[in-house]
Amino acid sequence: MAPDPWLSQYDAACQLAQEVAERIQERSRHRRNGESSAKTVNLFLFLQLNVIIRSSLQNLKEKIDQLKDSLLRAVSTHQMYLHKHHLAVL
Repeated sequence: MAPDPWLSQYDAACQLAQEVAERIQERSRHRRNGESSAKTVNLFLFLQLNVIIRSSLQNLKEKIDQLKDSLLRAVSTHQMYLHKHHLAVL
């Protein structure tokens, strides 16, 4: 039996969520490690990470929406299959 198509969407969403979490941790490190001599560089990296995080979060939202749609289709197809099977048994 072939794996459900939504499984690969789930894996991709999980991987992206992990990457976002890592970027947020990296951004927090830059915020904490802001030394006076490197403040400009840290600020630049902090702002750059903000842009990357926002973009990644938007991408994650889209992946989650696609996953929800796929799961709803899978559930409705499965329920129709069970319903037909149940009627056939009756």
